[in-house]
Amino acid sequence: MHKSCLTTASARFNLANLASQIPLPFNSRKWHCIARMICTKLHHPCCLFVNRVEGTDSKLQFHFPLFPRHSCDLPVREGRVFASRRDSSEALSAFFERLINNFNRYFDSVKQKPGSTIRQLQTTQMKLVSNGDASPVEVKPSLTLEEAFLASDRGLQLRVFCEVCGNGSEPEKHQFHVDVQVAPAWLKSCALDLLPQVGCPILPALDASNFSLEHSQFQWFVSKPATKLTDAKWPLEPTSGGLVFTPKPEHVNCFLRLRVLPHDSMARPGIPFGEADCSLFTKVSPPDLPFFGELVTCKQAVNHAPMQVLHHSRQVLPNFSLSFKAIPPREGRGDCS
Repeated sequence: MHKSCLTTASARFNLANLASQIPLPFNSRKWHCIARMICTKLHHPCCLFVNRVEGTDSKLQFHFPLFPRHSCDLPVREGRVFASRRDSSEALSAFFERLINNFNRYFDSVKQKPGSTIRQLQTTQMKLVSNGDASPVEVKPSLTLEEAFLASDRGLQLRVFCEVCGNGSEPEKHQFHVDVQVAPAWLKSCALDLLPQVGCPILPALDASNFSLEHSQFQWFVSKPATKLTDAKWPLEPTSGGLVFTPKPEHVNCFLRLRVLPHDSMARPGIPFGEADCSLFTKVSPPDLPFFGELVTCKQAVNHAPMQVLHHSRQVLPNFSLSFKAIPPREGRGDCS
C-alpha cells in the first residue's frame, strides 16, 4: 500500500459482523440481504467535503470525489468529483435525493455491449450518522443542511447504499462509509503566469481558503529541454518541493509544472485540486497517489536572467531567504539569487 497523505486504500468487512451498527431487519429475507452486504470504509480523498460559500451564510458548497472502481475494485465506471452548491436551509432528505439522482445518472449510463465487463452501479439510499466508527446515531433527514453538517460537534460519516448489477447476474449489495470534512483546505485556483528565469524565485498565484502554506505540499516538475511546450518530456517524480522554486542554469529551455496538495493549519489533507487522471487506473494498480492533483504548467520555458545587480535581500522564513535585483541603467550583469 502506498503511504501518502492522500490514500484511497479501503478497508473491507462483512456487515454481518456489525449487526449492532445497522437497523434490525423486518424479516429474515431482508436480513439475508443485509448480511450479504459488503461494507467498505473509504478514505481520503474519497470524502464528502463541506464549505460555506464565501460572502454568504445562506449557501454551502459540497465536493464528493467517488471512485468505486479504484477504491473498491468494482467493475463500474471510473467515477468523478460530484460537486454542488445548495441553500443551507434545504432539507437533508432533499439533498440526498438530488445526490442519489446525480450518482445514478452517471453510474447507470452504461451501454451494455457484448463482452463488456462494465456494470451498472445504482445508489438506493443515503444516511448521515455521527460517531460513525463507534456508536453511530443517524442524523434526522428532516434537518436542514446547516443543522445537519455545521451544528454537530461530533464526527460525521455518510453511508451510501448501492447495488452493482448487470450481465444478468444477481445484484451485489454494497455500503460505502465516507467521512465528512467540514471547512477543509480548499485550493480554488493556481496559476504560473510568469516568465521563469535562472536564479529568480518563482511563486504560484493561489486562491484558497483554510489553506496552510506551511503544511500544504508543492511538487515541482522540470521537463527536458524542448523548443515548445507540446514537445516537452516530463519526469514521473517531482524534481523538487516547496512553495518557491528557483530555476538553475541547467533548466534553461525547460518547462515547469506544479502540483499542489492542499492541507489546513492542522496538517489535515483537504479537497484535491483539479480532476483525477483516470487514465492512470490502467497503468498502475493502485496508481501512485495522489492520482488527483491537476498539474499547473508554465507556458514559457526557463530563460537566462537579464542584466541585474543586487537590490535587496532579507530572510522571510527560518530556512528560506529571498534576494531581489534591479536592472541598472547601463552596466552590471549577474543572476538573481
